[in-house]
Amino acid sequence: MPALSASPKTDTPFAPSTLLAKAIRKAMRENGFTLTKLADEMGVTVSTASSFVDGSQITDSTAERIASILGIRFQEITFSKRDAK
Repeated sequence: MPALSASPKTDTPFAPSTLLAKAIRKAMRENGFTLTKLADEMGVTVSTASSFVDGSQITDSTAERIASILGIRFQEITFSKRDAK
């Protein structure tokens, strides 16, 4: 069954994606971010940041925000999310 998707620039959640989680975690590693540091930068709890990073509670706007904080392009973390099967 294909992953759920939403139109660009919406706040509709996507289905959890292992590929999305891997892309975010890779970007975090490459940019020296821990989960705690990401949570601090986002102004959320570590638990909330964890749900974003694992892809289970992420929207386009949140993914855009994470990308901005990590200093990467939004498409770098959402490409995998949109193409996940």
